[in-house]
Amino acid sequence: MPGLSRDDHDDGEQQALRWFESLTDPEVASSRLTADTATSEVAVRSVVTHYVPDNDPTVVRRDLHRTYEQLQRAADATNSHDQGPMSKVAERTSKELTKALDKAESDSLKAAASGTAPDSALAVLPDLRGKQPRTYPTVRPADPVVTYTWPEHTPDDATHTHLDALLSRVGRLGHSSSLVSCRVIDEKRTGTYVPRADGETLIRLPGPGQFDRLRELHEFHQGSEPRSLPKRIVRYGSPRDREPRMRVRSGTTAPSLR
Repeated sequence: MPGLSRDDHDDGEQQALRWFESLTDPEVASSRLTADTATSEVAVRSVVTHYVPDNDPTVVRRDLHRTYEQLQRAADATNSHDQGPMSKVAERTSKELTKALDKAESDSLKAAASGTAPDSALAVLPDLRGKQPRTYPTVRPADPVVTYTWPEHTPDDATHTHLDALLSRVGRLGHSSSLVSCRVIDEKRTGTYVPRADGETLIRLPGPGQFDRLRELHEFHQGSEPRSLPKRIVRYGSPRDREPRMRVRSGTTAPSLR
């Protein structure tokens, strides 16, 4: 979805994503991580605890964020209705907005009534700000390229072009420090990890209906509210002595993505 989150996306890209979410589980070619550091192809950095400043010190005695969240929701609900004759729904949302405005004004006056800041206000200063422990686990694979391959599927030329365009706009995976460059390639690489019912490695994959579900969730959180994204977890393991694939979802027909 990161590649699609812009205003000028076209229907071809949406159709490409719907095709992509219907594919069967891919093989994954990457450096192999093992418990034995002597044979592992991935270097694991020792985890160190860092202490980072809090982001939310306040200089007011009363927390007003819920009041203003309610005000924002009321304003959004009012703006979502077309201008024109007042329907019952529009009339109700207008009254709710007026009520939320009155409450926000009243709460703000109460918060400022004392005329003094709480003792915790000094926490806004960098030297006095509280700190929270954070860890940043890091690994460095011997081969920086990871390839997802769908041997059974081949897109048509239009889908290939749209997928490549989408991937070219993906700058990170997961955390914002995990920068990536993604493309569709024709090269077929032997999978290091394949779907296995007894696999110990868990990989998150898309599934049918995920595109529509992500759009519904984005309408709710707008990229800022707390959220839990839909996911489908599949077990992966070594291709050696492979068992029949465990299909959590099945679908249609992709080249390699890396």
